[in-house]
Amino acid sequence: MRPPSTTPSQPSSAASATSRRSRSSTATVSPKNRDYFQAAIHGGDFISGVSISLTDGAQSIFRATPVRTEDGRIVGVVQLRSNPASIQKMLEAEKARIGDEQKGVLLDESGLVVASSVDPSWLLRPVVPLPADVLAAMSRDKRWGNAPTPDPLGQSDLAAAVGVSSKTSFAWHTQGLEYHAVALPLQATHWTYVAALPAASFNAAALDLLRTSALAVVVGLLLATAAAVLLTRPVATALRRLTSTADALALGDAQHEIVADSRDEVGQVALAFERIQAYQRALTEVAASMADGDLTAQVAPASERDQLGIAFEDMQSRLGGLVRQVQAAAVDLAGSAQCVGTVAEQTSEAVQQVSLAIQSVTVSAQDANASANQSSAAIAELAEAADAIAQGASEQAEQVRSASLTVRSIVSRVEGVAASAETVASNTQRTLDAAQHGAAAVNATTAAMADVRTVVGEAAGAIRRLGALGDKIGAIVETIDDVAEQTNLLALNAAIEAARAGEHGRGFAVVADEVRKLAERASRETRQISDLIRAVQNGTREAVSVMEAGAAKVEVGSANVEQAGITLRGIVDAVEGSASQVATIATAADDLADGARQLTGVMQAIQAVVDANTSATRQMVQQAEQATTAISDIASGAAEQSAVTEEVSASTEEMAAQAVEMSAQARSLAVTADGLRLLVARFRLPAEAADDAYVEFPRAA
Repeated sequence: MRPPSTTPSQPSSAASATSRRSRSSTATVSPKNRDYFQAAIHGGDFISGVSISLTDGAQSIFRATPVRTEDGRIVGVVQLRSNPASIQKMLEAEKARIGDEQKGVLLDESGLVVASSVDPSWLLRPVVPLPADVLAAMSRDKRWGNAPTPDPLGQSDLAAAVGVSSKTSFAWHTQGLEYHAVALPLQATHWTYVAALPAASFNAAALDLLRTSALAVVVGLLLATAAAVLLTRPVATALRRLTSTADALALGDAQHEIVADSRDEVGQVALAFERIQAYQRALTEVAASMADGDLTAQVAPASERDQLGIAFEDMQSRLGGLVRQVQAAAVDLAGSAQCVGTVAEQTSEAVQQVSLAIQSVTVSAQDANASANQSSAAIAELAEAADAIAQGASEQAEQVRSASLTVRSIVSRVEGVAASAETVASNTQRTLDAAQHGAAAVNATTAAMADVRTVVGEAAGAIRRLGALGDKIGAIVETIDDVAEQTNLLALNAAIEAARAGEHGRGFAVVADEVRKLAERASRETRQISDLIRAVQNGTREAVSVMEAGAAKVEVGSANVEQAGITLRGIVDAVEGSASQVATIATAADDLADGARQLTGVMQAIQAVVDANTSATRQMVQQAEQATTAISDIASGAAEQSAVTEEVSASTEEMAAQAVEMSAQARSLAVTADGLRLLVARFRLPAEAADDAYVEFPRAA
């Protein structure tokens, strides 16, 4: 068996000799590698030499011709087998017509006898010994079937006729006679026809015989060719139909009608095409159902080697698992949105509570400021009273000095001293009352500052709890962002699977793109929520810092108020001492009225009392000034505390607005989750889900 010829019409003698036997070889060779297929597929007709079939032992000549479509395109090859007995009969008929002296021999390109009118036993025998390599190749190809290799004929003169390319005349000596022989090459088969007449009878009749014989051979070959064409025409027609069907299948048309009206190989091929069409229609129907969202239709692979069916079944399983994952993700997303909404509401309530606490702190600070103002007014009155006492003491000192100069005017002025003593006692009592009121106001201010300190501490705690809620909300938002990222990755994997499905996965590719857009929107929303939460946390930290500063100032104010209380208590004690001394003065004035003899001693006592009053009033003035300063500090601290609470109130209002915005974002996230759930609800899934239907996709690096 040889490789295909380079040109179908002119193969080499040795190679062609071996190739003609390929049909009877027992080796397993692809038909496309056969010489007859290569010659016909390139547009040429192929006619082999004579060989003996291994199956039935019959002598055969193989012919191959191309199958063309209406536009001349070659789509296949048809091979036919014929018996060389007809050629042998033609040579014997010519011998009978011309005479027994006529000799005719038909040789193939290797020198094997195809037909002979000399001796029928010459069939398939070489006229001369064959080269060793050609003989070995023919033996391997079973050219003579199961029979042994025949001996050469020893007709050395016929060697001149083997492989000639034009008409050749030569002398042929056989059976003790000399013949004039003419070798005529047959171009269609590369055979050579040798016609011979005895030299003694070689004349014009012999030439006519030769021409007649050659014509007969040519006519016979033409008839054989016509018969081959007539026999191959139905096959070519059927193959053209199958070619049209194959073209329709290549274009995706699974509805093209196939006519299978024969039971031969072509009919079997048509039935195979019908099965292919049915399989494609089934796949098309399932793909259409999948495009409409129905994943319940199943396609069973035709066999273990049905890669398309197995891939389609795997795609359905993975697609169903993917849809289930998206459904679960939609449910989780809705739950997360509800959780975010709940946290937003809790945050809003906490902000309202903080706002109420800050309002209470503001009211307390305002009350403390008012009390400080009242205390400052009372201290001012106390200072005026002390100044009056100091002036009265000076007057008393002048009177005592006057009394020392003249005793006679003592009695007349005793009543004035008594009246002055009563006035001083009244003033002292008013001073004592004012000092007591101031002390009470200071005590009230101290209690109010304690309340402010308590409220500020509660507000700071509430704001810290608000910051903790912001941290929890941040964790929830991170979870939502992870869900969005996983949903986006699932959508990307779904798009990849849809792209692998080709045209049939286009519908799901649109759904996967919508899922990806929803996931990206959810991711953007969670980033906005994260920014809002960070803003809330920053505001919370600033509020805590401001509240802590306010608490420190309240502590300082409380210390100042306590110091003012201590000072006022000293003033009260001093005023009480002054009142006691004024009472002593009144008693002394009465004693002066009772007896003038004790006037000198009484005057000295009055002088001492006046000096003590002067010193006490001076101390009272100083203490009043200190109390005024302390109360001014308290009022300033209360004003600062009021400003701080106003800042905190503004921060809480901003936090409330942010909580409202976060609640709106949560509602938007819930709407997104509902949209995602409605999208995946378009898919109908099988009632039972296999364990391997859930597809675990890796995260992107």
